Amino acid sequence: MLALLASCSKDYIEEEIVFNTTPIKQEVQEVVVTSTQVQSPVLFQSLSERYSPVNETTGWFNNQSNFKRYLSDSEQLNLNFIVNDCEEYLFASQDHLSFDFNNDGNLDLFAFLYLHDRCSSSYNVGQNPGKFMIIDNYYNGGTDKYYFDTDYVSMGGSTHLNDIDNDGDLEIIIYPNNRHEYNYNNSLPARDILIVEVDQSFNLTQYELPFTPFDFHDGTSGDIDNDGDIDLIKIRVGQYAQDINQYYPKVLINNNGVFQEEYLLENHQEFKELFPGGLNVTSYKLADLNSDGNLDLVLAKDIGTLNHSQHLEGQDFFYYNDDLLVLWGNGSGKFNTNNSTLIQDSNYKNELQFVLAISFTDYNLDGHLDIITSSTVNNYEGFILNLFKNNGDNSFTDLTSEVFDVSSDNGSFFYEMYKLYSIDRDNDGDFDLVPGDSHAWGYWTGKDPVDNLYWEYDNGRYIINIFNNNN
Repeated sequence: MLALLASCSKDYIEEEIVFNTTPIKQEVQEVVVTSTQVQSPVLFQSLSERYSPVNETTGWFNNQSNFKRYLSDSEQLNLNFIVNDCEEYLFASQDHLSFDFNNDGNLDLFAFLYLHDRCSSSYNVGQNPGKFMIIDNYYNGGTDKYYFDTDYVSMGGSTHLNDIDNDGDLEIIIYPNNRHEYNYNNSLPARDILIVEVDQSFNLTQYELPFTPFDFHDGTSGDIDNDGDIDLIKIRVGQYAQDINQYYPKVLINNNGVFQEEYLLENHQEFKELFPGGLNVTSYKLADLNSDGNLDLVLAKDIGTLNHSQHLEGQDFFYYNDDLLVLWGNGSGKFNTNNSTLIQDSNYKNELQFVLAISFTDYNLDGHLDIITSSTVNNYEGFILNLFKNNGDNSFTDLTSEVFDVSSDNGSFFYEMYKLYSIDRDNDGDFDLVPGDSHAWGYWTGKDPVDNLYWEYDNGRYIINIFNNNN
């Protein structure tokens, strides 16, 4: 059970707040048990690429270590929960993860489902409270399903695993985009980070953190101050009419179970004067890229060809910069834009890319983590991958064309992906690249991309392939 304290810095609230440990919903809403025979259990063993200790404090690493395979569109459609002729709850692959919650050696599936009223003539997905779902032993054919109420209407940010209370068990950390389907209309509130705890009996408890609400398109966690506790970074996405309180990135510093919200940047005032629109990103991730034992922060929004050279009042940082930004960490829990690198060496296919995911691998086995981005084009019906070689001197080189045989597609056989993992997909002893999801909003169209697609590692290159075994 989580037992955390929360406090705010003097910029917000001076008094200490005792964290509310009363769950929003705790009991199982409904259990559906089918009689389908479960396959013989195949105990899960992580095939994730290993990294340094500080990299292994991050949420993306925990997700990667508990990842087996992505779910095809046909699977997504089968995971929808139909209550009656009108009421159904839709699965979206961006908002799911796998983990062995009941400690039986088999991965379970956790997901958020979006409410859809099929009897309404107007679009209404993600505009009323959805449900959480857990399926026991899903990847071995398990069909025991557990559904839970929540008052969140949309997720769409980040859902990842981390040990937020330092008790040795991983909780689910959700960065929600609660008013995503309202186009950030202020009639629906933004929400803060949600912590979900699932025990071995599949009882679920939800805790919303009591700090500044944000509209998230991604989220990241890790030990950025090297004190052994997991910290949380908050950066917004969206429009300029949003709450001004979320214009500038913030961090929840975890001091032995006490969270304190602060501005993320040491040079906050300088940054605020330069960029009144703040920071607006679609993806950001923590990783130690220069092997100094401190987590660095990689951020991106649109990359490619922005042509925004004219200064317009109130714009954000990425309005003027169509490159990835690396903020170099120093272990203090803060970052400084004066200690950063803009990755300007890139071909980017000479077209605008909307970045959905940032990931990491060591493609040339030199001990330096390389950066991979996954972007989309053509109304979310295509992908572009970019690989930036880490030169080991705080610089990066775009080697996309040299490393990938197929680095993009316009939706002819595969769609967008919000996650990309470095795991040994084919059990041959090296680490391949595997999409963490596929056509994340597939319930809109029901299209089927190629199943079991991945990039097989072969002597320093990634060759697109199809894995024949779905286990």
